[in-house]
Amino acid sequence: LGLVAAAAFVLPRLFDDSASDAVQVPALIGLTEAEARREIGDAGLTVGRVDPEPSDTEPVDQVIRQSPNRGIYVEPGTRVDLTVSTGKPEVAVPFVVGLSKQDARARLREEGLKVRFQPEESDAPRNEVLRTDPATGEMVEDGATITVVWSEGPQKVPNVVGMTQQQAEKAISEAGFRAE
Repeated sequence: LGLVAAAAFVLPRLFDDSASDAVQVPALIGLTEAEARREIGDAGLTVGRVDPEPSDTEPVDQVIRQSPNRGIYVEPGTRVDLTVSTGKPEVAVPFVVGLSKQDARARLREEGLKVRFQPEESDAPRNEVLRTDPATGEMVEDGATITVVWSEGPQKVPNVVGMTQQQAEKAISEAGFRAE
């Protein structure tokens, strides 16, 4: 009699139809966050935690991980957690003002940055870094190009002692100065 009572209790649960209510978790990796949220809602599930994470390979706002994984059957309303790319990691532009062009290039490359040089007239010594664009301390994407402005050095004023005014004006003009 006890066995029959146990069977009456257990057998209906073995063939319970509630498993057919389970829904399949959709494939979300590669979708934007908005697309993933829509897919989760359409599947009868709930958006869980959304964690941002830098990625060298995936563009900004793209789902790079999900939990539970796609294809798994879960109860309706189950939370689906997402990890969304924030793009390439960011680095701070290092301080290179006052360094030589070569030292600045090496320092910036150590940080994973690319370098473009731009000369500028200055009284600072030749090849000395005057400034960067973006400026020191600014956050940029890993691999970004930094413009390094360097000094062409002070220009040498020609010695015009002993020349006529016309010769002196010509020498000064040829050196890149204006004679006044």
